[in-house]
Amino acid sequence: MKRVIVSIALGTFLGAGAAVAGERHSGVVVAVQPDGGAFTLEEMTSWKGDGTGLVRRQVRLRPDTLVLAVRRAPDLERAWPVAFETAPLDAGALRPGDYVTVTLRDDAGDVAESVEVVTPGS
Repeated sequence: MKRVIVSIALGTFLGAGAAVAGERHSGVVVAVQPDGGAFTLEEMTSWKGDGTGLVRRQVRLRPDTLVLAVRRAPDLERAWPVAFETAPLDAGALRPGDYVTVTLRDDAGDVAESVEVVTPGS
């Protein structure tokens, strides 16, 4: 019985430390590399303790990264409760000032699986 409890506790503890994959981060794009292979995201975190507040993250893109433009549906009454629509977007269209939500890949902590993009004014 003790072994089972220790195994569960260690699995939970070690799993939590390695849970980088699949994480989602949202914030504003502050820089895009000229080759379009990466961008810098500024994300607001909790304001409690050291290392909190605004955090910058480097996010890498791969050719298979899904990039979607997200915008409010034109007819909100008909679209409710899904009041947004998406459309494929070329990764080269990312610009500083865009608001993004990034889902990280399972095999690399800084590589995006998907990027949902809201451009200012959309």
